[in-house]
Amino acid sequence: MMCFPKPWQHELWELAVKGTGPGVVFCNKDFVIVKDKYPKSTVHYLVVTREKRLEAIDRLEPGDESLLIRMRETGLRWMRENIPGIQNIPLKVGFHEIPSMQQIHLHMLSTDMITPTLPHLRHYNTCTTDYMRTVEHVINELVTTGKVIIPRYSRKMANALHANAACNRIGCGKNFSDSELLLSHLHECQHPLPGIWLEALPGCPSPGLTPEAEAEPEPLQFPTSFKIKKKKTRITM
Repeated sequence: MMCFPKPWQHELWELAVKGTGPGVVFCNKDFVIVKDKYPKSTVHYLVVTREKRLEAIDRLEPGDESLLIRMRETGLRWMRENIPGIQNIPLKVGFHEIPSMQQIHLHMLSTDMITPTLPHLRHYNTCTTDYMRTVEHVINELVTTGKVIIPRYSRKMANALHANAACNRIGCGKNFSDSELLLSHLHECQHPLPGIWLEALPGCPSPGLTPEAEAEPEPLQFPTSFKIKKKKTRITM
């Protein structure tokens, strides 16, 4: 049976074309940066290309590595200049193997994974397992082989997404089968966060970006309370 994309799956492409809209915090001729509608962590932004129509990373071609490098650099520079304290928070920067939104977008998120919008454990797993490939991994594969290969919902990927979720803190790894218990644990876990510091990320630029469009910077703070949404929710990957 042929599956056709749902209208909401094109929303990121529409934002990229318009350069403005809900959640857009930065725009230039090449990219838009969007605050994730359903953030998986305290800090969660998407860098979306405006240059060409690319549904996912397996549509990348030889030479597109320069596009990925510029996506990373633009996002890192914007975060450095617009999110107070971001230098003190470890980050993860990467792509979902099979995104729900059909325009290539780079996730840039803190690794605390504290969020009020986690209806299912699989949404946590999309950002804490190999389902999210680091941008460096994607660039290296593209340079080495000229393409990015995605196993279309292999058994390994399906198991990873729907399995119990493990705490991502270094040295913890405690398993959970309930999202509420997981989030409660993440608030209290004293093990160090995984990830890479902003200054240590490859391609981290020096200050100096003058955004053509940006939102008022928001203070970086962790929520002290949260509510678990149990109803069915559309999630941006």
